[in-house]
Amino acid sequence: MSSNVEKSLQELRLNVLAGSMCTATSVAITNPLDTLRIRWQIATKENAGKRIYNFGTRIIQKEGLFKGLWFPGCLAHMGAVSISSGIRLGFYPTIRSQVKRINVEIL
Repeated sequence: MSSNVEKSLQELRLNVLAGSMCTATSVAITNPLDTLRIRWQIATKENAGKRIYNFGTRIIQKEGLFKGLWFPGCLAHMGAVSISSGIRLGFYPTIRSQVKRINVEIL
């Protein structure tokens, strides 16, 4: 393989890894809010109450922050988002460069 191709593949790998890590980190940080929103949406009116803050406080008191809000669905969500966004964000610079090259050749 030529050095340009190897350089492009290395850059592509790093872009995919960076995109995956960024989105996985984002999911890890915001998962409690997402879990709280989903649990509040499916709760009965008696359990949900009128304010999401009070609902979240009750969950944390009964189940704890990590078991009640942080861990549910976190790994599955991180896996799905990091794969899809890693590919999308990782391939974007490569595809953009190829499209530019093709447009220049056509014109």
